[in-house]
Amino acid sequence: LKTDMQRPDIQASIDRNTQLAQALKISGTPSFVVGEQIFPGATDLATMKKLIEQARNSK
Repeated sequence: LKTDMQRPDIQASIDRNTQLAQALKISGTPSFVVGEQIFPGATDLATMKKLIEQARNSK
């Protein structure tokens, strides 16, 4: 793990993900993007299925 933490490609990936999270105003985990909506926090399976179905039907 310590070796991987020092790899430039790993750091670049972390930096890209951090920038994307900031652009989307995601400040914590877990957060989910379904369609074009962002849902912060934990979500139960039934709710997640409903959100995905709604996103699919809105196309």
